Amino acid sequence: MALDRDDFQRLFEAEREHVYRLLYRLARHAADADDLLQETFLAAWRHRDAWDGRGAAGGWLMTIAYRLWLDGLRKGSRRRALAADAPARSEIGPEPDHGRAESNGRAASQVRAAIEQLPEGPREACVLFHVAGLSVREVAEVLGLSPKTTQARLRRALDLLGRHPSPPRRQLPIA
Repeated sequence: MALDRDDFQRLFEAEREHVYRLLYRLARHAADADDLLQETFLAAWRHRDAWDGRGAAGGWLMTIAYRLWLDGLRKGSRRRALAADAPARSEIGPEPDHGRAESNGRAASQVRAAIEQLPEGPREACVLFHVAGLSVREVAEVLGLSPKTTQARLRRALDLLGRHPSPPRRQLPIA
């Protein structure tokens, strides 16, 4: 089932933000995520005949996006060379909004920071499951893993997130 131009435009509008959020979490850099987003939809357009209409088109796009990101990792990111000279993310500020609603402030940034600290395998599974909203089966498909291995990575991510130290709480003055 090939997507025509109008169907593809609707798919792009419906899935662009979801795919971008996934790529931003994986790439950890807005410009890389923007580049990968373009590459994802270009690859999807070129291979639109490959989608047979079964399953969710969003999952198909997430798979393409993840594989493009993974290919970039294997080849070496052009940003790695610049990373040593770049300011830390905390110095840059919060992640770009790109039309999304305002986050819940400090708690959301703490969750993002904790996810950033996870090792690659559990982080990828966590981002795909909790951020991109894919099912365990879809995450397994995207990562090329069995569902049991995917569940193990998700458990590991949650275990590590549970150990993540909380920021110190301010003591309220006693009146």
